[in-house]
Amino acid sequence: DQCTIGNVAGSACINTEWGYRVNNITVTRCEFYNFYDKGVDIFSSWPALATITPSNIVIDNNYFHDFSSPQTYGAGINITNTVGAVISHNEFVNGAHAGICFGSCIDLTVEYNVLDNMMSSTIDYGAIYNFNTIVHRGNVIKYNLIKNIRVAGGAYGVYIDGSFAQEVYGNIFYNAGDCDVVSNGGRENDVHDNISIRTKGYAGSFMLYNFGCSGYDENGNFELNDATISGTLSEIAYSLPVDGTPESELWKERWPILYQYTTDPADIDKYECLLRTVNRVDSNTLIGTPLDLGDAYKYYGEGGNNIEYELDENKFFVNPTLGDYTLIDGVSIYKIPYGEIGRY
Repeated sequence: DQCTIGNVAGSACINTEWGYRVNNITVTRCEFYNFYDKGVDIFSSWPALATITPSNIVIDNNYFHDFSSPQTYGAGINITNTVGAVISHNEFVNGAHAGICFGSCIDLTVEYNVLDNMMSSTIDYGAIYNFNTIVHRGNVIKYNLIKNIRVAGGAYGVYIDGSFAQEVYGNIFYNAGDCDVVSNGGRENDVHDNISIRTKGYAGSFMLYNFGCSGYDENGNFELNDATISGTLSEIAYSLPVDGTPESELWKERWPILYQYTTDPADIDKYECLLRTVNRVDSNTLIGTPLDLGDAYKYYGEGGNNIEYELDENKFFVNPTLGDYTLIDGVSIYKIPYGEIGRY
């Protein structure tokens, strides 16, 4: 609480050793700067997930700035293998790589953060980067402001990498890299009610890539990628609690779909079939950029109601160029609590 930590040459300012269960950590009102790799690095392991018990990890109202060496692939906050962690009201400014990176997490919430000028020295990453498997689900990215991400052929606002059942909504993207949101090969992801603003010409909006997806080739013909399907089923078998244990009953109640998945091409029209279209991009507003969901969307996406405006066609904010995202009087666009975004 209220610590200032800077000029750190090691891999992290706050680090937990690899252990069975990491709980009850609070980091608040701190300033982190000029650290070599990661700022807050929290790693737990599988027993922490099995009972779906919240970890009570809260990283709230901190300032991360001018961090990560270009030689590393770090993030301001890195969290792995936790349940119910909350990353909120933090500000990330001038980072070589990601602001927030999380993976193999359940029910994690990333909310009310500001990420400004991330990704200055990397590609194939996002200001918020999420790597999960098919069983690590329930994570939410909401009400964040992500801005001034460079266009570099692989720098994104939010990068959902091979993840399932992640939700991204109510965020403001302002010149947020090559694409605001990218879903790379995952399924069941829901991207809705976000606002994309681009003042520097077209780059991208919300994109689905088909890397790792199987079911259709680029011409729309059905095909079965045995390696991908086998790998996905192996993840389920490896990661779920052993059937018949009390933990497995918890998982069956929470996510019955994980026990119902099929890969039979004859089941292509069933929700449980891994080959079916299950990503959703719906009800987003794009200002100054057209909607571009990529070629994979027609095979792996669903949704609609996305609205496009020219940059000068509809004025929503007082002065977004100067960072003032206050709504103009009388304008209502979703129910995003703009005034709560950022540190307090």
